[in-house]
Amino acid sequence: MSIDFIHTSDWHLGKKLFKESRLPEQEAFLSWLLVKIKKLQPKALLISGDIFDTPHPSSKAQALYYQFLKEVVDNSKTEIFIISGNHDSGRFLEAPIPFLKERAIHIVGSLEVQKKTYTFHRDKVSYHLFPYFRSHELYNYAREYFPEHLEGLDANSSDTGLLLDKLIENIFDFKKGQKNILLAHHLFGNGELSGSELGLSLSGLDTIPLSLIKEKFDYVALGHLHNHQYLSKSDPVICYSGSPIAFRFSERKNKKLNHVEVDEGVQVNEIPIPEFRKLFELKLNEKNYKENILELVKNLTKTDHESFLEVQISSDKPLRGVSDEIREMLKDSPIKLLSMQTRLLSSENIDRNTRVRKESGPEELFDDFYLQKYEGEKKVPKELKSLFLELLDEARSEN
Repeated sequence: MSIDFIHTSDWHLGKKLFKESRLPEQEAFLSWLLVKIKKLQPKALLISGDIFDTPHPSSKAQALYYQFLKEVVDNSKTEIFIISGNHDSGRFLEAPIPFLKERAIHIVGSLEVQKKTYTFHRDKVSYHLFPYFRSHELYNYAREYFPEHLEGLDANSSDTGLLLDKLIENIFDFKKGQKNILLAHHLFGNGELSGSELGLSLSGLDTIPLSLIKEKFDYVALGHLHNHQYLSKSDPVICYSGSPIAFRFSERKNKKLNHVEVDEGVQVNEIPIPEFRKLFELKLNEKNYKENILELVKNLTKTDHESFLEVQISSDKPLRGVSDEIREMLKDSPIKLLSMQTRLLSSENIDRNTRVRKESGPEELFDDFYLQKYEGEKKVPKELKSLFLELLDEARSEN
């Protein structure tokens, strides 16, 4: 008899697009997911991190999360496995464990420096929960349990991979004859970023090599990247499930989750996720933008939620009053203009700061600052970028 589970991640409950709340769409997604769980009755639901968008989520985001967990428990026999992501507070997620574990909800939020296993054995299948962790947590664990492997290494050594291999060996319990499922939230292999993810790195490693996990697991349920994508389609299947809704206008396509059946092999059934709110991105010029926006309004079908629009207009001169003009064109439609950007065709001599998008993340701003300050450089040095990402990650965690 096969064992099945659903793999999802990167809900980012409470996240906003510009200043607009995404909670209505997130609530619609969780209602849709609950219907799927009721119908499929999977053995397990795997949530691979970034449950919330901040370490201290709003009361509304928390209520949405706990109500969903309650509905799953009340309406199915599905066991739930959750790990933290880089946006989550691991301690916050773990706080209600005494109540949740009695309801078959298992959470691993942080890598603790103590001898314990993060493996849950079930009939035929073992679930290995690998929460998001930072370089200093890896090194702290190594100093306690395999200090001999730290000799001759420094914080920027590529031998970090050796420490990761030893860590996996220490925190997971592999049993002969079991199919092994890994939940993890980090950058692995050559995954494609969509732009709204925070950059992650470990000392000496831009991404975690797939060679560290390929021989150990049968399915790897990854979180962090927002586009649904495979790093390997067999032996083992390694997949980022992606975010269920778009967090940038460029992330609109390819929203799916995986329903996975495990028997002698691994069979993945992709389930497309509906678009709960339409996001439109129009790249126009000063001659055609009016007719294109009017055409969009004319052809728009009615949806449950107001649609969001981003407009980029190419022009050889600055444009005045265009945002107000577009809002006037949209006033009787279910479309809200969130972003209007002018791309100057003769922009080579224009200060970079005038071209920084409002939604640029700290990594992009850091890159822009560095390249502006050191004009002869083509990219930020790898070691400097890695140190910046670690500092950013620690600051985000503390706040």
